Amino acid sequence: MKRTVCTYAVGAEKFRAMALAMLVSVREHAAGSVDRYIVFTDCLRWRSVPDWVELVLLDCEVSADRDANWAIKPLLLSHPSVAQDLLLYIDADTTVYSDVIGRCFQWIQDRSLLVYMDFLEPDQNWGPINLLSVYQQAGYDARNLKINAGIIGRAPDALGRAMQRLYGKLFAEGELRRFFADEMYRRNDEPYLGLAVQLAYRELGIPQAETLHDLSVQDYALTIGANPALFRVSGGPIIRVSWYPTDIVRPAMVHWISSTQYFQYRRILWTSLWRAALFRPWWVVLVRDEVFTLKKRLRMKFQGFMGKRG
Repeated sequence: MKRTVCTYAVGAEKFRAMALAMLVSVREHAAGSVDRYIVFTDCLRWRSVPDWVELVLLDCEVSADRDANWAIKPLLLSHPSVAQDLLLYIDADTTVYSDVIGRCFQWIQDRSLLVYMDFLEPDQNWGPINLLSVYQQAGYDARNLKINAGIIGRAPDALGRAMQRLYGKLFAEGELRRFFADEMYRRNDEPYLGLAVQLAYRELGIPQAETLHDLSVQDYALTIGANPALFRVSGGPIIRVSWYPTDIVRPAMVHWISSTQYFQYRRILWTSLWRAALFRPWWVVLVRDEVFTLKKRLRMKFQGFMGKRG
């Protein structure tokens, strides 16, 4: 059974550069743990691709809106090209700093699923949302939870297949959407993933696993609300967030959520492609994205300045 790391890159070319940089970081630290590296994409005409990366064409609708493409994730898990693989999906805006990948595959092999979710008390929130309330309003008997879908693993067994089928079905039907006031949450796949996991256990008559992963913040860190100035300090990145009591120093994986405008992540893209001898064909894409990012940041600063004056 092959151990496959996959991601996807659709739409703008910058996402292709991001996917390659992420896979380069995996290969540098976990080559012995991985048999296949796959990027699912809407176009096979890339500027350059290492011979160890497989491009798999997606046969689905792709949007220019990045967030609308969350619907693609369930399709990757059930794609025929990886149907028999131990599969580990990782978001393209992630960097691997040390080998935790082998442990992830061992978890998937032993437990069938690796989902970065934790059950919560009924009155606790996931960010501003109480998912228990949403599930109940939609008529589901499901537990409260918090979740991040930047890393998902599944084995090609009964539980893995049940989860991936339910994940896609629930998200396509979109029964939860009307219970979210925020447009981002209406399009988000994560509430459906958390529900699919629970329903998969129930469908198969298997007792619900209380732990879906063994990743600590030192293994997998999220940059939501983090101070970007600390990402590039000596010995970094250092992730300092309000919801964790101590600094998270150079974790094994960093998911740069909504942080691609930060200097540290931009530097990672350039240096990763350079180390992989991919810089020459991709530098135009990187420069173009730098200009776009600079314009976006200046526009945001100007709007903030005018807002204060008003």
